[in-house]
Amino acid sequence: QVRLEEERRARRQAYESALESARLLDAEKQARRQAEQRYEELEAKMHFMRSITNTNPELVFEVTAMRRVAPPAELRRGFEEAAAAMEARADLALPEKMRRMVFHTAPADALARIEQEGMRPSKCRVCLEPSAGGVWPEHDAGFFGNHVQGVYVSKHADYTFYYQRQRKVQPGDT
Repeated sequence: QVRLEEERRARRQAYESALESARLLDAEKQARRQAEQRYEELEAKMHFMRSITNTNPELVFEVTAMRRVAPPAELRRGFEEAAAAMEARADLALPEKMRRMVFHTAPADALARIEQEGMRPSKCRVCLEPSAGGVWPEHDAGFFGNHVQGVYVSKHADYTFYYQRQRKVQPGDT
């Protein structure tokens, strides 16, 4: 009877010890995730500040919030496949194969959709269905002249600010 009680106590202590170890491990994993997230946030802010090209020299930018958007898994797989194919190409110089941090500025109401679906080429009717005779109404067709061919990004964050509101950035904009 005494021996059985000692065995139960020993098993109970071992169980409680294992449970405590698991709690500590979970806390450590959570702390590590938070530290990694903070590092990524600081890295993104650093890239942002380095990317400013003085497009708006009269303004000073203060970063109050920023988030790095990860693409949906299926788009990420496609990106990794395309990146691997580019890296394997002998006809491309090393700078053409490098991955870069790029920026895209969008209206706040588009952010949730971008996070869920990724960024998609424009569905602009003006560009997809130009009027007869090739006369295009005046509008911003993007840096490369046809924004339905891809998604606009730039290595210079301040260059993308115009596209959030389709006007020049102004003091107080967020």
